[in-house]
Amino acid sequence: MNQLSETGRGFTYSSFLHGDYNTIGAVLPEWRAWCTRTNNLIHAAFKPDSPQVNLVNSGTRRAGTIVGNGSEYFNETKKMLIAALTEAVRASDNDQFGELIGSTPSDAGPIDPKTIFVVHGHDEATKNEVELFLSEIGSEPVVLHRQADEGLTILAKFEKRSAVGFAIVLLTPDDAVCKADGTLIERRARQNVAFELGFFCGALGRNRVRCVYREGTALPSDISGLVYKPF
Repeated sequence: MNQLSETGRGFTYSSFLHGDYNTIGAVLPEWRAWCTRTNNLIHAAFKPDSPQVNLVNSGTRRAGTIVGNGSEYFNETKKMLIAALTEAVRASDNDQFGELIGSTPSDAGPIDPKTIFVVHGHDEATKNEVELFLSEIGSEPVVLHRQADEGLTILAKFEKRSAVGFAIVLLTPDDAVCKADGTLIERRARQNVAFELGFFCGALGRNRVRCVYREGTALPSDISGLVYKPF
């Protein structure tokens, strides 16, 4: 990104062929290539609603219409594209607002690879056994209800405590799914467990999430490649 910024700064109004009324008469292939690379890089790395994408979108729309316009129009276009790159470099160093693709905006601290978030339902015995096991092997289990509330909502508290190195999701048969006549269809994990499973798959990647299930629990079928281990 720094190299692209330097390349962009190298373009000046005098770099272009001028037409009538001292306006730009033709687009340089080098300018077009630079604009395309800048646009592609920002869109590949940042979320659609991020300031970086908004800046590069504005600059890219103008970049193709500099022909027939003067120096002020060109300089403003170039300024938008370089600003997008500058903001991209700043966010890459410290993505405090969660603008990068794959990140989540939160005030969570730096990730400690030894911390393991334990996602659980109503099976207290299973949760306690997993906590004890993790502590015995030198890891630090993070169980949400044991963390200080600090006046936060449940979701905000969850986001703050989710900066962990790994997640273990306990799938236990807490909820019953029945037909209208009361006939049991299957037993599933709690809805919060399913939500947090999806969250951690997105935040940590599937290779840092493991599901441990109790016999008789229906397993989610739409997360291919995820490893399920019987308890």
